[in-house]
Amino acid sequence: MIKILKTIFLSLFLLSSSFGFSQISEEEKLNNTTTSLEYALLHPLEIEYLDLASQDLVLIPETIGSLINLKGLYLEDNLLRKLPESIGKLTQLEDLGLDANNLIELPLWIGNLKNLQYLGLEGNQLTTLPDTINGLWNLEELYLAYNQISRLPADLSGLKMVYLVDLTNNQLSELPESISEWVMLEEIILTGNLFTKIPPQILQLEKISALDLTGNPLTEEEKAKLVDLNFEVLFGE
Repeated sequence: MIKILKTIFLSLFLLSSSFGFSQISEEEKLNNTTTSLEYALLHPLEIEYLDLASQDLVLIPETIGSLINLKGLYLEDNLLRKLPESIGKLTQLEDLGLDANNLIELPLWIGNLKNLQYLGLEGNQLTTLPDTINGLWNLEELYLAYNQISRLPADLSGLKMVYLVDLTNNQLSELPESISEWVMLEEIILTGNLFTKIPPQILQLEKISALDLTGNPLTEEEKAKLVDLNFEVLFGE
C-alpha cells in the first residue's frame, strides 16, 4: 500500500510541478493530495495526504498541526533531526513515513496517533523508542532498520495488530517478553543484530511464518534448533 501511494505521489508531483509550489493539479485536488507544504497550509481541511519526501527539509513548522484531516504524511529522505509536537495532534494519521532522516529520538507524542497503521523510521539515528509507542493499537507495519537501537521498551503488548516488523542492522541482543503478545505477527526481520540465541518469545506466536536472523552470532546449538521449526527461518553470515 505504501509503495502504491508513493508511486501516485511521484506521478502527481511531476504533473503539478509547472503550477508552482502554491498550486496543485486537478488530479491532486480530486485525491486530496499534495507535495506542497505551502498549499497544504492554505487548505488545511482539504488535504488528506501530504508527501514532502526528498525536499531537503531541515524542519517542519508547528503549523502542520492544522491539517487535522491528514491520513498520510510522508517525510522520507530529508534532513530532519526533530519533529514538531503538533504532529501529535494529527490523530487521523494512518501512515507516517520518516525513513532516511537524522532523527535521534522519537517524541513521546507518537503514542497519541491511535489510528496509525504504518510507521517508517528506517535509516535514522535512534538508540531506543519511547514507552508511549505501546499506545499504537492499530499499528500493522513497523520499520526500524538501520538505526542504533540497543533495547526496546519492556511493554510492547499494545501492538497487537502488528504483522510485520523490520529491525535489520541495529544492536539488539534480546527482545522484551511482551513480544509474545503480538498475536498477529507474521514476519520479523532481525538481520544484522547481536542475537546469540533464538528469541523464545517468537516461538510462542501462532501466526509467525518468517524469521530472519541472518548476520547474528548464533551459537551452533541454536542454529541446530532452527531446522525443526515449522516456519521459515533465515540465518547464516
